[in-house]
Amino acid sequence: MRYDAMKLIENENKIFKMNTLLFSILLVSTMMYAFEQTRSIGLVALAVTLAIPVFYFITNLNKVKVNKLMAVWIIYIFYGVLNLLYNFSDFGVSVFLKHSILLFFVVILSQYKISDYSLDKVSKYFTNLYILILFLVVLNELFFSVELITQFLYKMAIMCTYFSIIRTGKVYKYSFLTIAVLSITSTRSAILSILLFLLIYNWLEAIKKSKIIYKFSFIIGIIILVGLPILYSQLQYSNLGIMLNEYSRELFSKNFFSGRQYIWEYTLSFIRDQPIFGYGYSNDVLLSLGITASTHNLYLSLLLQGGIILLMIFIMFMYQIWIKYFYYVICQIKLENIYTPSCSLYE
Repeated sequence: MRYDAMKLIENENKIFKMNTLLFSILLVSTMMYAFEQTRSIGLVALAVTLAIPVFYFITNLNKVKVNKLMAVWIIYIFYGVLNLLYNFSDFGVSVFLKHSILLFFVVILSQYKISDYSLDKVSKYFTNLYILILFLVVLNELFFSVELITQFLYKMAIMCTYFSIIRTGKVYKYSFLTIAVLSITSTRSAILSILLFLLIYNWLEAIKKSKIIYKFSFIIGIIILVGLPILYSQLQYSNLGIMLNEYSRELFSKNFFSGRQYIWEYTLSFIRDQPIFGYGYSNDVLLSLGITASTHNLYLSLLLQGGIILLMIFIMFMYQIWIKYFYYVICQIKLENIYTPSCSLYE
């Protein structure tokens, strides 16, 4: 057993060494997506990053198992195809394919076990990416002032902060550093996202031994996420909303209401007309109002595109990830202080 474990580590080490150059290129290139002028380079790097596990998956089909996560993905594909047949558009096909590929990427990752050794290597990669993100942001703000794609930036920052915490255990150090650097960009949503991440991380650490509370937390989280745009769109008409808007102007020099409340209000009115099946993946409904952007909310977007059915499928998909993470944490607790070559996230 000990020999097999050491051999596994040796093989993994060789694989990582062979791909050092590739990962180094991706490390730098991926961050190019955060800058408007170099976005195309970063997009290619992201595509390559996505293609690697997809290629590995295709070349190892004999090892594929249809787990619950893949089953939900298949249901999503089936419903999505029906939705496209009923509400066909070129833009709708593009959106459906993009969503399908991203979810498929998650499904692929659920097929393989990752040893602690490999996880440590991956964590080091993202820790380096984390440091690079902070360095580039500070450098840009001080000397170049190139336009940043802040949505991509803070999403990457949250992911890299998480891996840095896993590797070092220094929760508050990395979280504070991320908030400090992102505050330079004056991105209010980015700072709030990091604070929310910190809250969720500590909450999961506190409840990781209670499966009932863990499941209940998922339900509460979904209710909040789905209900938030409804509350936000109605808050603009209340005294509380006016007060929050004044405080936001004083603290951030920005309105509390960004304009999304109008988009969400219009979106909700359309959803009420077709709540079950939605309007398809195209953006025709919003375009009819002169709104060329998205709904700026994933859950409202799902309701608009595929109704309650599509939203429930997506929630089922997220729940499988949520519950599998719980089993992974329990596995780590049981194996504490005991040597093991791997502990699967998807046992």
